[in-house]
Formats: sequence, structure tokens, C-alpha cells
Amino acid sequence: MRIFALRSQPLTAALLGTLMCAAVQAQGKTGPEDFFDLPLEDLLSIEVSSVSRKNEALGDTAAATFVVTGDSIRQRGITTIAEALRGVPGVHVGRINASQWAISIRGFSGRYTNKLLVLVDGRSVYVPSFSGVYWDELDTLLDDVDRIEVIRGPGGTLWGPNAVNGVINIITRNAAETQGSLLVAGAGNQERAGGSIRYGAQLGDRTFGRIYAKYTEHEGFENLLTSRDTDENWDNARLGFRVDSEPSDRDTWTIQGDSYEIGGLQQEGLIRTSTFLNDFEAQGTNLLTRWTRTLDERESFSIQAYFDHIKREESFIKQRHNTFDLDFQHRRPLGSRQELLWGLSARHVRDDIKSNGQLTVLPGKRSVSHYGAFVQSELSLSDNARMIIGSKFDRNAFSGFEYQPNLRMIWQPTDRHTLWGSVARAVRTPSRAEEDGRFILTPPLNAIVGSRELEAEDLMTVEFGYRFTGSNGLSLDVTAYYNEYENLIGTELLLPPSRPPLLDLSFKNNLKGQSNGIEAALSWQVMSRWRLSGNYTYVDLDVEPADGGVSGTTFSGLQFGTAPHQLTIDSDLTLTDHWFLHVRGQYVDELPESNAPGADVPDILQPGSYTGLDTSLTWRRNESLEVLLSGKNLLGSRFEYLGETFTPASDIGRMVYLQLRMRWQ
Repeated sequence: MRIFALRSQPLTAALLGTLMCAAVQAQGKTGPEDFFDLPLEDLLSIEVSSVSRKNEALGDTAAATFVVTGDSIRQRGITTIAEALRGVPGVHVGRINASQWAISIRGFSGRYTNKLLVLVDGRSVYVPSFSGVYWDELDTLLDDVDRIEVIRGPGGTLWGPNAVNGVINIITRNAAETQGSLLVAGAGNQERAGGSIRYGAQLGDRTFGRIYAKYTEHEGFENLLTSRDTDENWDNARLGFRVDSEPSDRDTWTIQGDSYEIGGLQQEGLIRTSTFLNDFEAQGTNLLTRWTRTLDERESFSIQAYFDHIKREESFIKQRHNTFDLDFQHRRPLGSRQELLWGLSARHVRDDIKSNGQLTVLPGKRSVSHYGAFVQSELSLSDNARMIIGSKFDRNAFSGFEYQPNLRMIWQPTDRHTLWGSVARAVRTPSRAEEDGRFILTPPLNAIVGSRELEAEDLMTVEFGYRFTGSNGLSLDVTAYYNEYENLIGTELLLPPSRPPLLDLSFKNNLKGQSNGIEAALSWQVMSRWRLSGNYTYVDLDVEPADGGVSGTTFSGLQFGTAPHQLTIDSDLTLTDHWFLHVRGQYVDELPESNAPGADVPDILQPGSYTGLDTSLTWRRNESLEVLLSGKNLLGSRFEYLGETFTPASDIGRMVYLQLRMRWQ
């Protein structure tokens, strides 16, 4: 059942016509210096907060950090958070079909990627039923996004369990920065219609607020098995607000919330069988508040609380989750050279999962609580060297007590050179489905059954990084790492089987793994109006049975989702004071084959390497009016990711999108 009956081509045409008539009245002048803020411009001076839970310059972080700026998202015609992560070193983005993506950092990619923590303004969007993210539900008004901070490598010391291979924090702009009115409308061949409106106003002497509404409508791609259109479609509607206030020179507080509803038709079915269309619906509401008090230049504390409700219904599962989260942190000096950061956290999750014959979760309702504390000390060893040491301690309902220490060092011998290194431990706790689920497979297999005996997956990692920035507009950022994984959750035969002669599998910590890789990002200001930037990613991941056991794998194809090599080159060119051109070329290596249970993948469904070309052309008359035309996958359709159980893949075709943006006070 479609939750949005409105078909929006006539609406979009009328809206575009109205906007075009109004736009000719806009006045003003602009130049490249106040519009084309290239994403790597002054990159090392951009402030980030996800590495150490405080604001610091990117160039001063002792971690593999990359920032996707809000300006680059808007200027490149990007319409989803998932697509905004393409081209980030160390990040693999594979679009499965119209509404689903496989996104990971440093391996283990899949629709149900479970070693990546994603935050929105510090609010976790981690789904406890499978320990991952529904990327079709993760959205906001992209014009409100200030930046996306991508931390490759463990973040468990500050952010807790499941921040294993990386942390992605989507940070929105302060309401004071989004005053006035904004109207955005667009249409294309895959994203058939999109529109959003935002209004920001001053609510008091030092209080600002904004509200927004957004709607998009998407069409499907071609089915690889039938070479016909999938007839997939999905709609996304959401409302949101944010209020920021500074009632005094020492205090700031924020309250923000969103409500969304998505739905449509999606492909489902097992990988090696014919697929079918089925309805899916999802709704969600969240509310977050945060208060920060600054005691002096080096001391502050903050309290954050949020509530998150999600409801999702698909043919194989219906689930509801209510999450209550409370977080406190305190930063204070210990002498002139040392700073202490510590905090406490508590989270309560209540779920209600109803399943059909393919997937069963028992008990259907469960409430769990998690408690944690962290402490981290930063010590200045000299004027150009620092040491950061700390650990997170958690008690969770799935694996009990966990600790996640880390040690980081950073040395900046000159203003142009930075060296850093780290050693850290991180854990991924079992999910609800891995403990209580039963997944029906195809003969000769019967099912995978959950286990309450699972332990947390364990990562030990060593990283080294180097940054260089030159006076000629050249900058380089290189990271090398080595990871050791223990207690990875795989499967093993369960004897005696429940339905002979069919075989049952059970989840078990019976795998281990190693990976190593290199991530490099380069930026070069060729001329005042032309910047080239690029990055290269190499990852080598090997997973094997622990203690000489029988080979197993997780439900979604544990090690087989990430391309070993990726290369991206971006060109940002200011053609005139009003015309701007972006071109991206990308090479993605062939994916390894899957060994997921029951996944006898036909050759036609095995993704090969591909080369992609994207471009966007922007005309900006003034600060009030701009028009953007973008094209994706211009070299032809491609298969970006292998299908998984319940998630058949599509042939991702060419996409063209036209967007109009208007601002006024």
C-alpha cells in the first residue's frame, strides 16, 4: 500500500513555474569567493567535534578524519545522506536498489553493516534489531547540514560499543545561521520530484529557531535477472524544527526534533530465486535537547537527552523501537598542560518485533538497558606534541561488561607537517536478531537460529597518519592501519537438526580476521578558480575460522562487500562569477564473491569493477537564486553491490536531476 497517493509531476511543474516567475525579481551580485566554498578549502582549519567530543581543528586531530561540508553537498547536486558519503577515503558506498544502500568503513559492507556508528547531532541512529542503519530513513533538509564528520577507525572510547570501524556524525547548522526563507524544488528521472521549504526567525534577544518540511518521490531501477524495470518506488516526507538559545554568556541550549514517514514498493526475495514486490512503510519521531555551560576557557559541561521512536513494516518483519538516552560530559583542566574529559551515559530500549515465517524473533517484546562511563586525559608533552589516553566502560544487556581503551599520540614538528598514531580496542555487541532470531533459508539448509551465548566482537587496531599542507595550495593526508578481529560472529551446524534432512545453523563467535589498508586524500589549488582533489583507498580483509574450525559467515556475507581498491578525482571549477562546474570520476574495484548461507549467486549478479562519471553545473544569479543541473552514472548503468537475503540488487542506471533554490529574508 502506498502511503502517499499524490503523484507529483503536475505539482512539481506548477511549483517550478511559480518559483521561476518569482525568481526574476531577485536582485544582487555574488562571486566565487562567497559561493564556491570548495570542500577541501582550508580543510585542516575546519573545526570538528566527533574525534574528542570537543571542538578542535581537523589538522590537530590524532585520528583519520575527513569532513564533507554542507556547501559541497549542495553544490554537487547530492540529494541523500548516503550519496554524500561517496568519495570519502576509506568509505565504501554501494547502492543496492532504489531505497537501499550498503555503506561501511574499512570493510564488512552490506545493507546490515554492523560495525559503523552513525549519529545525527550526537543522536545515535543505530537500529538495535540488527545493529545497523536504515539509510532510506536517515534524511534531513540537506541545506541545514553544516558538515558530515567521518572518523575512520575505532571510536568506542568516547562513543561506546559498535563504533568499531568508524563513526559518522551528521552535524546540522545552528538556527541562527538559517534565518529567512528557503524554497527548493527539483525533478529528475529517478528522483521524480523533490521539494522542501524552511523558515527561520529570531524568537528572542538571543534565541533563534527554524522549521522545515521536505518531500521526495523516487522511482526504481532495472532488475538484473529480468532486465526489466523493477516498478519499485518510494516516497519520503518529513517535518522538523530546531531552536538554539544563549540565555547568558555562559549557557547555550538546543532543542530539535524530526518526524518522518516513508513508504512504497520494494523488491524482496532470496538471492537465487525470483524476486517480488511488496509494500514497506516506516515512521519515526525524535526529540533531542542539549544544555552546555562554559565555566571558563578550558572548562565546560553538557547534558544531552533524546527520545527516538521508529516503526517499520516489511513483508518479513514488523518492528517498533523506543529509545531513551541520557548523556553527561565534563571537560576540565588538570594543571596548565593537562585536560580531563569524563562522562556518564544511560540508554533504555524497548522493542516490539512481529515476524512472519521467514524471520521470527522470540520473545517478540524485550526491554534492555545500557550504562556507561568514559574518561580521557589529554597531556601536552611539549609545545608540539600531545598524548591522549582513555577508556570507555559499559554494561550492556547482550554481552555484559565491556571496556574500550585507546592511546593516541600526535606530533607537529612544523606548521606544515603532522604525524600521529594510535592503538585502540573496540567492541560490537550482538544484535537482537543474533540473540533471538530464526531465519528461514532454502534447502538443503533449514534455518539460522539465534544464541544467547554470544560474546561481543572484538577489534584491536594500530593506526599511523601523516598530514602535509603547503603554501602552494597543496595538501596531503595519508593513513595506514592494521586491524585484528576476534570473536567475529559466524555460523556453525546445529545438531541434531530441527527438521531432518534439512540442516540448521546457529550463530556463534567462531571467526577471526585481519585487515590492513591505506587511505590517502590529496588536494591541489591549481589556479584561483580551479581546485583538484582526490583520494585513494586500499583495504585487504581476510576472515577465517577461529581455532581451525569449520568455515562460517554472518547472515549478510561477512567479508565480501567491500572493493579492495577505490579511486576518486574531483574537479571544482569556477567558470565565471555566476557559473560553476563540478566533475567527478571514480573507479571502484570488483567486489569479492559472497559466501552467505544459501547465496548461490548467479554470475550476472556478481558485481564487477566500474568507472563512474558524475557532474553538476550550477548557475547562481545572486544570493537569492540558483539553478543546478546534475548527472550521475553518465558512463552507463552499473551494478554496485551484490544482493542479500531479502534484498535483491538492481542495475543502477543514469540519473539526471534539475534543482531550483531560492532564498529570501
